[in-house]
Amino acid sequence: MWRWKGIIPKVKVFIWRLLSKTLPVAQNMHKRINAFSPMCQRCGTENEFETHCMFFCPISWLVWFGGRMGIATHALPMNIEEAFIYITNGIDDEGKRYVCYTLWEIWLARNQEIFHQKRADPIDVWRKVNQHMNIQVMANEWGPQMGNSAVQNVGQKMLIENWIILMDASCDGNGQAGMAFLVYNKGYLVSVGVNHKTGVDPFWAEALVLEEVMKCIQETMDGDVRSGMTLLTNCLNLVDAIKEQDVENIPSWRARDTVAKILEILNLFASVIQIKHVNREIIRPAHVLANNARRKRLNYRSQPNAHMNFLIPEAIVLDSKFFLQLQDRPP
Repeated sequence: MWRWKGIIPKVKVFIWRLLSKTLPVAQNMHKRINAFSPMCQRCGTENEFETHCMFFCPISWLVWFGGRMGIATHALPMNIEEAFIYITNGIDDEGKRYVCYTLWEIWLARNQEIFHQKRADPIDVWRKVNQHMNIQVMANEWGPQMGNSAVQNVGQKMLIENWIILMDASCDGNGQAGMAFLVYNKGYLVSVGVNHKTGVDPFWAEALVLEEVMKCIQETMDGDVRSGMTLLTNCLNLVDAIKEQDVENIPSWRARDTVAKILEILNLFASVIQIKHVNREIIRPAHVLANNARRKRLNYRSQPNAHMNFLIPEAIVLDSKFFLQLQDRPP
């Protein structure tokens, strides 16, 4: 397992602990602390040993049976090592990655249910596993051209079709502003950027977010023209200024240079990019991150991480509700 490719180190360590029977499942905890019940806290039908937790518990069974491999786990061996060998024997690298990430997400969902009373949903587990698989596919495609550093931040190369970018800014009365954008490829979140600025007004902050996105596009597209890049904002004044290519009649005179730079870059990629005005609810993940950046004065750009899952878990994947909302005209 240590030699398998495309699996991040922390997941390999988790699999090693699972197979070594050192995970804190209820039965292991009972052996150490006699007062601790060995029963599964999710289903209450039998002791929670490793194979029960990962394969036999009803939620885990649904995840495996309804997933892409369609495994009926009730037929697996009781021993966790034998069960793991049984389902990974003879499958390709992608299948092995799928098995490891499914085990990982089942464990995270189990912990959320036990410690935070958040009922596990097989659909959410599938989405998160698919996100891992999607990021790995892009890393495989881009790695040879971009180098190892780019594989670590795979979402920053915006060359593949079907990109959606959510962006928003948040300002307070003291000139503090937080800005954020989220980059999605084929519905999956692949990159997040947040910024903190001082001494800016609301319109200027919205323009600065768009400028940051446009610079990122300019740096990464490298002259390769492709279709399907949609930028979403709830700032109608900014969309109108871009549409009319007007840098004079805008709500903030201080934003003129920023809007001019946006137009300059946009003209290079006019056939690739469209900027749409949408309701705030559609860009809610960007709004939440922008507020967080303003309050905590954050500046970073990265792949989605555990912090994102905690802050706005619904932002990881764009679902059918999002695309239905996107078809509605904003007020």
